[in-house]
Amino acid sequence: MSCAALALALMQGPGAAEAGSARGKPSAKQAAARKAAKADVGKVSVQVKPGKARSLRRVPKSNPGKTTTDKATTAPAQAKPAKTTTAKTTTAKTTSKTIKTSKASTRQRQVQQVQQRQLTPQQQKEAAIRKAEKEVVKRHAQERVSRVRGLSRIFRKITVDRDYKGEFVLQRDNHTTAFLDITDPQHPGFKPEKETGEADLDSIPIHKRAHILVVPNAPREHITNSLGGTITSADLQASLDVVKSAEKLAKQLGIKNPRVFMNPESRVMIGYLHVHIIGERTAQTRYPKPLANWRQDGLRGFND
Repeated sequence: MSCAALALALMQGPGAAEAGSARGKPSAKQAAARKAAKADVGKVSVQVKPGKARSLRRVPKSNPGKTTTDKATTAPAQAKPAKTTTAKTTTAKTTSKTIKTSKASTRQRQVQQVQQRQLTPQQQKEAAIRKAEKEVVKRHAQERVSRVRGLSRIFRKITVDRDYKGEFVLQRDNHTTAFLDITDPQHPGFKPEKETGEADLDSIPIHKRAHILVVPNAPREHITNSLGGTITSADLQASLDVVKSAEKLAKQLGIKNPRVFMNPESRVMIGYLHVHIIGERTAQTRYPKPLANWRQDGLRGFND
C-alpha cells in the first residue's frame, strides 16, 4: 500500500484499513487514493527535431499542452549562394570571341593560299597589264580633275572678281550671274567656224541659236563644293536654286523651246557649277544691254 493510501486509511480509522486488507480488494476510497497518488507522478515529454538532439525534462501535469526543451546551440545553416548571370555572360563572350577568331583564321588561310598559289607566266603578264591600266586610269582622272579645276578661274573672274571684260553678262542678282556662252552668236568671242560638239546646238541655225550660262555667285565646283565630294540635301538645294533661276531667265528672255540642264560631273569641262540654257531666239527674244565692269558702272540688268 502506498504512503498516501495508508495515510487515508489511518484517517478513516484502523477498522477500515484492516477490512480492506482482510478482503484482499481495495475499497473505493483506497482506489481513489491510489489514483490520486499516481497522478502525482509527472509525465515524460519528448520533442525531437530531425537532425538535432534535444534534452528531456519532466513537464508538470498542470501544463500538459506545453512542451519545453533545453536550449541547444547549433551551427547556423550555411547560406546558399545567390544566383547570378555571370556564368552565362562569360560563356556568351567566349563563344563570340571563338567565332571571330575562327573567321580571322579562315581569312588568313585564304590569303596564304592565294599567295602560295603559283601563277603561270601568262597569268603574271595579264596581272601586270591590269595593274598598269588601273594606274593609267587613276593618273588620267587626277589630271582631268586638276585641269577642270584650273579652268574654273574663267567663271571666278566673272562672279567673284566681277571682271566682265570680254564677256556678255546679262544680269546679276544676290545669288546668281547669267552670261552668254562663247557658242552664242552674240558673244564677243564667237567663232562661226568652230564646232560646238553638242548635237542640240549644232541642230539650231546659228542666227537663231541661244546659249546662256547661269552660275552661282558663291564658288561651287559642281553639285558639291568640290569635285567628287559626297552630296547632301544642302548641296541639292543650292543646285536646284540655280536651275530655277535659269528657268525663270529663259522665260523672261522669250527663248523658244528652252532646255535647262546641268551636265554630269564626267562631262564637265570647267570646275564651276553652271546651268545651260539652250534654245532658239525669236523676234520676241531680247537680250538686255550687257553689264559693264562692276567697278565702273555698278549693277545693271532687266530693271534698267
